[in-house]
Amino acid sequence: SSHFGSSLLGFKAPPQGHTCSQVQPELARMASLNRGHSGSGGNSQVGAGRGGRRPTASEQPRCFEYRFADLGRGQFVSPRVKAITTYSKRASPGDTLHIFRPARPVRVLRRGVGLPIDLSLERGVSRLQQPSGGFILDTQLVAVLGLLDPEAAMAFAEDREAEVIAALLVLKTVSTFKPDRPGCLAKVCSRAWKFCSRALKRTEQQLHAALELLDEAACSVLPGADALIRNFLNGPPIGDYELAMVLLGPTARSRAAGSVMCPRYFLVDLASAPFSLYEVAMEYAVIQRGGCVFITRLGVEGDAIGVQPDPCRQGLHLEAELVDNGWTEEDRILTQLQLGSVRVFYAAAPDAVWDVPPGMSDFVEAIDGDEPRGCELVENFELRGWAHSDHSRCKVWAGDWPECEPKRFAEVKKTTHLKGKAGKLKKLKFWLQASLGMCGRIAVAMTGDSPDIVSMVQHYDVQELQPSDAELVWEGLAKKLGDLLKATAAGGGRPDGCWTLSVSKKRGEGEPVEMSLRPR
Repeated sequence: SSHFGSSLLGFKAPPQGHTCSQVQPELARMASLNRGHSGSGGNSQVGAGRGGRRPTASEQPRCFEYRFADLGRGQFVSPRVKAITTYSKRASPGDTLHIFRPARPVRVLRRGVGLPIDLSLERGVSRLQQPSGGFILDTQLVAVLGLLDPEAAMAFAEDREAEVIAALLVLKTVSTFKPDRPGCLAKVCSRAWKFCSRALKRTEQQLHAALELLDEAACSVLPGADALIRNFLNGPPIGDYELAMVLLGPTARSRAAGSVMCPRYFLVDLASAPFSLYEVAMEYAVIQRGGCVFITRLGVEGDAIGVQPDPCRQGLHLEAELVDNGWTEEDRILTQLQLGSVRVFYAAAPDAVWDVPPGMSDFVEAIDGDEPRGCELVENFELRGWAHSDHSRCKVWAGDWPECEPKRFAEVKKTTHLKGKAGKLKKLKFWLQASLGMCGRIAVAMTGDSPDIVSMVQHYDVQELQPSDAELVWEGLAKKLGDLLKATAAGGGRPDGCWTLSVSKKRGEGEPVEMSLRPR
């Protein structure tokens, strides 16, 4: 069948008291609590000293250790990955988020891209700066900046202050990824600050302070504040769980109890940890509601993302160079993974399609006001604590176009090389990510000796990167997820609970992986 799962017609959004509508805001709150929370600090009394109570059995951390040498001794686990549905997300100028099912892919992997590809921030912004010191807000600029949410920036392309907004985006990008301003960046930034100061009639010091904080006061000073906030502040670090519950439908929702709902990267992190040559130190927020375990990364909502390594920006810059319409949001594949008795739901977000389905034209979905053309509205519900906090409603539209099969999607990756043991680990992660999304191809861009210059792009069928010991990867992942489900279910017999999940490993080949679950 070309469709993954039954039609949305007749599906009803979960009622406002539904488990997931309550989990969304709680995950956001929990994930924004003090990072690195320990049993003796924060809001917990676990491990209280003199004068404090002793922790109960249900408040004790649960710890597990996994040794690489033990892999292969358990029961063979054959993964079953099933695509439930595909969908596209499009934001309208109002407060409504539009979901199109099935997905209507517009991000297409380019063929015959010219090489080399220059990913240097210094050379990119220097080349694009206007004589005035400002910048033109277009897809070329947002590509060089490697923005997390380029659509939010492009929404201001026709604004009368677009050149100023573009300059502010450049300045914030430099302070995030290249705060020491090497090479020509110091000169570029100096001209941009002067340009913004003249245009906004504010001192450079005032603009510096506003751009650093991006708080409520800053929004009254800086034009295009929405684009800055959506790209440089940590939003609620949660998955699209409320939407996923709607798209799963009543049959799948009834099977959610006893399962895990998490981001795809969590599965990649957990499965690859035993094979890592390097130190591993990861923390996640875990909430159990109604027998279903929800997982998200820990972060600080509303805080600036802080200084980030430039390869993070380069990865998004690379996508824009290799993908048509790369400034639009990725399509999603709502997926179910079955590992023995463990069931996991997640939404994969592949980078592009490499093979456009017949009958599907290349276009960006037009939204006229609040009524897209050529679709039927099948769901209309209020969003509660969802990642798109600036949207209060979600509308789901059913289209009559053909379903794009997951095997037509591709992932885009960047690395220096794929040689030796380090290359083997990269191949494992690339394969895991693509396999969990049921993608058919992986485009790997390699920089070699120059970290800023892509000299080669190699295309692989996903199975080409499959490791010879793939069964050990799935066995280890099934074991960890099974232990996690047992530990949360055994939390003092409570149906609900909140925990911090830590996954750690010392540097070195064959070092054991430790997993601990601490009540919050």
